[in-house]
Amino acid sequence: MALIACGLLLRLLWLTIVHGAPFVALSAAEACDVAIAFAQTGTLADAYFPGQGPTAHLMPLNPAIAGWVMGWLGTATLASATVLTLWSVGQVFLAYLVLLSAFAHAGLERIALRGGAAILLLLPVFVPQEVIDFRYWEGGTALLLAACHLRWMMIAQRGAPPAMVGLLAVAFTGALLTFVAPPVGIAVAVAWGWTAWRHLAIRRR
Repeated sequence: MALIACGLLLRLLWLTIVHGAPFVALSAAEACDVAIAFAQTGTLADAYFPGQGPTAHLMPLNPAIAGWVMGWLGTATLASATVLTLWSVGQVFLAYLVLLSAFAHAGLERIALRGGAAILLLLPVFVPQEVIDFRYWEGGTALLLAACHLRWMMIAQRGAPPAMVGLLAVAFTGALLTFVAPPVGIAVAVAWGWTAWRHLAIRRR
């Protein structure tokens, strides 16, 4: 918990130093524009300029989530900025924890896991993405879902194939991931095919 708290403080400090408090009007290009349009009109639109009209320029889920938050709390308010920042960083931090769990199931030693956690949380190299871009773009959600699948694959490879409920979770989140970020979803599907072929009985395949 101390590492997580320090990591969050570092990122908020970066936001304050680079962009100034209360960081309520930070943009992340087209996805932010679409989120604002969704908040104001309920339409996925205006990717490049106001009034452009409906767009299929990007996947809709994450801009819609951000737009719902901004529609509820305001498009340029401290409340919406705080919620979206915590949503963005929270996805990334949770993904890091799931990845560490996946590597624990792969047999990595505890000291390596702790060192990896410290590096990810205290020496961040993707701060703008973690605290701004993933408020609106799909990268944080895709990372989290892919990390969950990696963890499940590690468990299956160690001789503990998922029960039926687990298989349904794999199917549902795999479909969701393909909707959030198609290239990542396809990669996870291929990885599951290989894992199933090597480690699961025919019926479970």
